[in-house]
Amino acid sequence: MAATLGITGMDRATAEEVRAAFAAATQLHADWTLGGDDAALVAVDMDSLYGPMSWLKLHAAGKQVIGLSARGPTQADFHLPRPVTAQALAALLHAIAAGSPPPGIAPPTTERAAMPAGTDPADNASEREPAPAAPPPAVVDEAPAADAAPTTAGDRAPDPATHDAGPRPLWAWLLGDRLPPRVQLRLGDGLHLLIDLRAGQWHGPTALKPMTDALRATADLAAFVPLDDAAWADAAAALGPPQPLQRLRWFAGLVAGNGRLLDGHPADTLFRLRKWPQTEREYPRHFRIATAMMKGPARVAEIAAASSTGEDEVADFVNAQRACGNAEVVVAETPPPSAPAAGGLLGRLRGR
Repeated sequence: MAATLGITGMDRATAEEVRAAFAAATQLHADWTLGGDDAALVAVDMDSLYGPMSWLKLHAAGKQVIGLSARGPTQADFHLPRPVTAQALAALLHAIAAGSPPPGIAPPTTERAAMPAGTDPADNASEREPAPAAPPPAVVDEAPAADAAPTTAGDRAPDPATHDAGPRPLWAWLLGDRLPPRVQLRLGDGLHLLIDLRAGQWHGPTALKPMTDALRATADLAAFVPLDDAAWADAAAALGPPQPLQRLRWFAGLVAGNGRLLDGHPADTLFRLRKWPQTEREYPRHFRIATAMMKGPARVAEIAAASSTGEDEVADFVNAQRACGNAEVVVAETPPPSAPAAGGLLGRLRGR
């Protein structure tokens, strides 16, 4: 009996893209049929505004989810890169049916099951309804493209001390603009990274949280070693598939402030998200923070209260989202100056 793939949480154009890829994919593997979100396996566009909410409901219902994303693996059980191709979809469906997802595609996660009660987003699914669209702000202080990886210091959260090659925290190097285009980094604690600025990719550990101390440790420019093509290929093969560089910069922003806003922003600064961000399984409360921020511009204290999280965690989240271009500062609109009273000097002059 053929297995069924459902589709939900995507706009009409994306749905048609998936249907077309599915039609071609079934020519290669005819053991699947297309259905709705009542199927046991459902495809969701995780890059869309309500895709993560659809994933949350499906996950709570015990269904497996294929997450479509151009930014790499998401919280979903399996990852299907965008743009969707028939070959990639056919390979994924065939591997799922065989019980062996291909390399680079996350198997059904066991990390979720290991989370303490109350920390997985699905534990509080009833508390999370889709947030209304945020009203457009009057003025914003920065406006890089939401989907583009930052390329200059001005596109990101503050770039600390980039005028020399002296020691500074690793997160500062990652948020700055002084690194050579393609380098290797080895730190004393065993951390091994490959960073390719031109390709917008990096190679290294899949889990981010264990790298927290390493990103706060200092390094100078000499620690970043350029590699020739052969050495790069060997090192990349040992470290595994490439990951989006934006993910590493996001994490650099997350650990940079250590619970405080970067760039000297005061407590009454308004922040907003431009789009729904990709959240990491290692930080389950970020889902609540993102939900609160999608409601519109707000201060750190207001976001913390709305998401039932600490202000330090909200500040770190804001820093991280600014580092990868997903969040911005909103400047309140200044009311126009009031007109002078009719009986004032101007009025008397008009009366002459």
